[in-house]
Amino acid sequence: MFGNLVQIELIRLFRNKALKISGIVGAIMLLFFAVVEDYLISLGALDAEVLNDITPYTFKAILFISSFSLIMSLVVPVNVVYTTCDYQRSRLAVNIEGAIRSRFKLCMSEVTGIFLFIAILELLVFPGLFLIYITEPVTIVSIWHNDGYNLLETYGVLTLAVLYTSLVVYLISKFTSKALYAIALSIAVSILGMVGVIFMTVLVSKAGESGIVLSSNAVDIIMYMLLAVPILVLSLALAVRYRRADRIS
Repeated sequence: MFGNLVQIELIRLFRNKALKISGIVGAIMLLFFAVVEDYLISLGALDAEVLNDITPYTFKAILFISSFSLIMSLVVPVNVVYTTCDYQRSRLAVNIEGAIRSRFKLCMSEVTGIFLFIAILELLVFPGLFLIYITEPVTIVSIWHNDGYNLLETYGVLTLAVLYTSLVVYLISKFTSKALYAIALSIAVSILGMVGVIFMTVLVSKAGESGIVLSSNAVDIIMYMLLAVPILVLSLALAVRYRRADRIS
C-alpha cells in the first residue's frame, strides 16, 4: 500500500500545471545562461586558464552544473508547493478513503515521492554534460578528477541539495492551502537561514581572531545542525498540529 501512495504522489507531482510552467521557464533560463556563458568565454571574461588543473571542458561543465542547480532549486520547490497546497485544498487524503489512515504514513509517502521526483529530474544533468563533452566523450567519465569527484557524486550532491529545500517548502505547505502564502513563508525562512549561516560564519571568524581555532569537522557539524533547525522545527510544529488525531477524518 505504501508503494501505491508513493506512486500517487509522483503522478501528482508530474501532472501538476506548475511543473509545466516552471519547466518551460527553467528551460529558457538554462538556455539563456548557456548563451551568456559561451559569450563571456568567447570574450575572455571567463577564462579556465586562471584555474589550475581545470580543462576548458571541465570549466564549461562547472558553469552548466551551477546554472542547472540554480534552476532546479527554483523549479522543484515551486512545484512541490503548488502540489502540496492543491492536495490540502482538495482534501484528496479523504477521497482515497481506506487507503490512508496514518498521517505519518501519508507524509512519509509524500516525502518519498518528492525524493524520487527530484532524483528523476536531476538525471537531466547528464544529457547537458553529454553535449558539452560530445567532442571529447572520454573525459565525461569524471569532471573534477584531480580532486577525486565524479559524475555520480555530483549527481548525488545536486539531488540532496534540492531535496533539502523541497523538504522545507513541503513542511511549510502543509500548514496552508494557499500556494502564494507558502512561497512567501519559504522565502522568509530562506532569508532567516542565510542570516543564520552568515552569523555562524562571523562567529567562527571572530573565534579564530581570538585564538580559538575550530576544526573543519566541528565547523561542518555546526553548519549541519543549523541546516537541520528548519526541518526539526517545522516537523515538530506539524506533529503538534496533528497531535489530537493520528488518523485522517
